[in-house]
Formats: sequence, C-alpha cells, structure tokens
Amino acid sequence: MSSAVDVTPPESLPARMRRQVGKSLTKGFFLAGAHGARVLPVSIPAVHGVEVQRDIAYGPRPEHRLDLYRPKKAQGPLPTVVYVHGGAFHFMSKGTHWMFALMFARAGYQVLSLDYRLAPEHRYPAAVEDLCEFVVWLEKNADTHRVDLNRLALAGESAGGNLATALTLALTTRRDEPFARAAFDTGVVPRVALPACAVFQVSDPAHIPVSGVTSTFMLDRFEEMATAYLPTTPLPVGHPSLDLVDVIVALERGEPTDRPLPKFFAPSGAADPLKHDAARLEAVLRARGVHVEAPVYEGGMHAFHAFVFNAKARKCWRDKYAFLAQHL
Repeated sequence: MSSAVDVTPPESLPARMRRQVGKSLTKGFFLAGAHGARVLPVSIPAVHGVEVQRDIAYGPRPEHRLDLYRPKKAQGPLPTVVYVHGGAFHFMSKGTHWMFALMFARAGYQVLSLDYRLAPEHRYPAAVEDLCEFVVWLEKNADTHRVDLNRLALAGESAGGNLATALTLALTTRRDEPFARAAFDTGVVPRVALPACAVFQVSDPAHIPVSGVTSTFMLDRFEEMATAYLPTTPLPVGHPSLDLVDVIVALERGEPTDRPLPKFFAPSGAADPLKHDAARLEAVLRARGVHVEAPVYEGGMHAFHAFVFNAKARKCWRDKYAFLAQHL
C-alpha cells in the first residue's frame, strides 16, 4: 500500500503562535498540578503504608526506568498494575504521574509505573517498543519483584491509555514486528486493561468531535500530538503499520486475536471529546464478546480523575477499585 501524500498547507504565523501558546499553557497546567501536589502530606507514600523503589532499570536506555510501589505489609506475589503515563506522547513522566501509582498502591495493588521514550525525538513505534521490552524484562524478573503474572492489569490515561491498549494488542495478537513478537512470545497476558480518557486513533485528529469555545484549542492539541508522535512519512488510515497507535482501527477490522482480549474498564468525562473514542472502543469490544465497561462521568473534563479531591474523580476511582476487585 502506498504512503499517503501530505498536502497540509503551511501554517500562518498567527496559527503557529496560537498553537505554541496553547501547548505551553497545557504543559504548564499539568506539570504545575503534578509537582505542586507533592507538597501535600497526603502525597507521601509512607502515610498510606506504601513503599517505593525508584528508577529500576528494565532496559539499556536512560528512559527505561520504572518506579515500584508496594503496600508495606504485603506478603508474597501481589496483583500488579502496570501504569503508563500520559502526556500526548511528548511530555510528562512517571515522576509527574506519581499520584496515579499511589492511588492504586494504597488500594492494595503493586504498581510498576513506567517511563518510555518521548516524541518527537523518538517517534512511533518507539514508545510501544519500550513497553514490549519491559514485558520481556518483567517475565524474567517477576519472581524478584514479587509480581503475580496471572493477575496483571495494564493501565494508563490519555496517551498512556493508548499505549496500554497497544501493548494489550501486542500481547494478544502475533505480529511481525520483532519487538512485538518478543513480547508476545513471553506468554504474558493481562487480565484487565484500564485505559482512561484515552485516544484510540491518533493518525486522524479530525475524527474527534469538538465543539464550543474550546474547539480550536482541543483540535490544536490533537493535531500537535499526531504531528509529534507519528512517523514523518505519512501512512493512510488503516495501514497495518499503524495498528499499535490506531488501536481502535485495528480492532474494528474484526480480525481475530490469537489470545483472548482482557476485560476492559475505559472511563471518560462527559466534557472530554475523547469520550467518543471510549464509546467506539466499547462498541467494538462488545461486538467481539469482550467484557467492557465504559462509564461516562457527568461534567468530567479530560483526565478529570487526576483531581482526586473532586467528587467525580473519587467516584471514578471507586469504580476502578470495584472492577479490579472483581476481575483481578
């Protein structure tokens, strides 16, 4: 199949300035929130009976590092949540997403929170390749870190939800890419997938309905994400090489997986345009006979569950815990 031709006209100076300002505001908002919350006493893991081992290497690159969160009183192997941070594939880290890991750990789960290579320096499929390399490491080191591979959940929000779902596909479908095949050959299969507020088709930002005063701002962010992460040589929608970034397109083709897909919990906020991607995921998984829950929380914006003092966020976390307790 031939590559698509990029016919996007050059941007005007005002448009470039608008995008840059929006990008800076978005980064500033999320980074300030992540780092600012660290000053609160409740951010200390020990307060919640959680211990943390930081910067464990899972591969040879500097980005191949993870933080391990574990309830202090836990004995033996624990059900484990692998957490993949969001940030539009090009910013944020496990360090900014400490709260997500802590929320799972305080509920009794061991958490492996990962860093991976970021765009645009490292474009697709670099991040997916890193996650697959992590799985190879995990299979070899599960006993050392007391991980129960039979009770494994893959979780992430936004771009991290995309990556967690991409890894789920790589572990359930035998693919040609060497990195994906190496992960598949470990035999590791998640029991649960938890992609929250996730984008499931990156190559076509225009597929996401946006409206109201935030429409231009949101569309800029989706286009910025695609521009940073996707290969510089455009490929048409549906090209097999994009399966592990346009995960919903791959699922909608209807091709059978080699192993059963796990159960999915895919929450979103009613004020988040990406709720449409969650609805699309819910529809295709139900059509495949996969157990899926995709609750929409009234008034929730993108990544609303990060604001854990908010009633909507607390309800979302309670629902996550209930899902994990039932299925993991």
